[in-house]
Amino acid sequence: MGLNNYCALHTKMEQDECGRIFEKIFRQANGDWERFIAKLKKGSDPEDRNLIFVDSFEKVLKRFKINLHNDDKEKLVQSFPGRSEDGR
Repeated sequence: MGLNNYCALHTKMEQDECGRIFEKIFRQANGDWERFIAKLKKGSDPEDRNLIFVDSFEKVLKRFKINLHNDDKEKLVQSFPGRSEDGR
């Protein structure tokens, strides 16, 4: 999702905390988790289906009416680093 500023240990600790954020997303998906995951996969980077850019991720959240605080979004970006491309 994004580049991070953490050392490996700190990144692991943050990823563990992100479990809470994913639980929140799961609850807000209202039993439509499989379709939510399918939309994430569809919105993923064509060159690497294991990555999704933040703007694409936010579009999927919005489509499913899932609300995350900016702090939670930032924590996901920092905890699951990816590559940056054209300001994405």
